[in-house]
Amino acid sequence: VGARQFQVSPGCYFPISPAAAGKLIETVLRYANLNDSDIVIEGYAGVGTLTAFLAPHCGELHAIEVNPNAIEDMAVNLDDTENVAAYEGFVEEVLPDLAIQPDVLIVHPDDDGLSEFAMRAVAQNRPKTLITIYGNVAKMARDSRERVRAGFQPIEFQPVDTQPQTYYTEVVGLWRWGR
Repeated sequence: VGARQFQVSPGCYFPISPAAAGKLIETVLRYANLNDSDIVIEGYAGVGTLTAFLAPHCGELHAIEVNPNAIEDMAVNLDDTENVAAYEGFVEEVLPDLAIQPDVLIVHPDDDGLSEFAMRAVAQNRPKTLITIYGNVAKMARDSRERVRAGFQPIEFQPVDTQPQTYYTEVVGLWRWGR
């Protein structure tokens, strides 16, 4: 992605189109509007693709990923960073245990969307800024309804054609906490 190389083990997620991944990363960085003191939590971090581009722009980054192979790849891929802590586990289990109040929380769930427990963990965390990345628009709509009920306000949504010449599009959403 860009000029950066990534190690990706079998069974780990990696974007099909590196060029499209670059556009998605640009959108997330624009929405996050990070400064060097910001605390970021990234759920569903995979092999650290997005993490690698977020880390230079924030004070500390906490990446959560359930796949142990992806965690190992992330360690290799982020070897040049000093402000990233990786946690192995489900977002709904790890997030409530982190004694961290993030400025920005980013979630990129699989096509099933956020589980009820992950949704609750995100809502209880109350980040100032929440960025969501969804490949399943129906699940995004379902989860968005719950986010509004929890107190988040939708600000902007940007579709990104991550798999050109297919129907698959990811949607990046920007949310702010507070009614």
